Amino acid sequence: MKTLIFLTLLLALPAIQASAKKESRDDYLDRIEYACNVRVKQDQKNHREVCSCVTRNFDAKLNTQDLELLARSHEEEKAAEEELQNEKHNDLILFDYEVTEACLENPKWDHGK
Repeated sequence: MKTLIFLTLLLALPAIQASAKKESRDDYLDRIEYACNVRVKQDQKNHREVCSCVTRNFDAKLNTQDLELLARSHEEEKAAEEELQNEKHNDLILFDYEVTEACLENPKWDHGK
């Protein structure tokens, strides 16, 4: 019986590890770019360039924690939207808006210049 329990746990371990795997910066950036493309392609023929601009600028300026929060927000996750209402995220919200507006006007825009 102990062997069966051990074997069951051993077989379940890869699934448990996979579900606990932390996403990387690139994963968050991919999620943001995908959500952007879904939203922007209705109105912009150059949506790929616009969304690439957004993610490029986010990658250059934001930490991984902020990228994760914005990825969830861009996917319209209610908990992320509520978290962004906290005053400590005002600068992040303003940066998101600034980058998005600038990239819509000029997809080659770079926040650092």
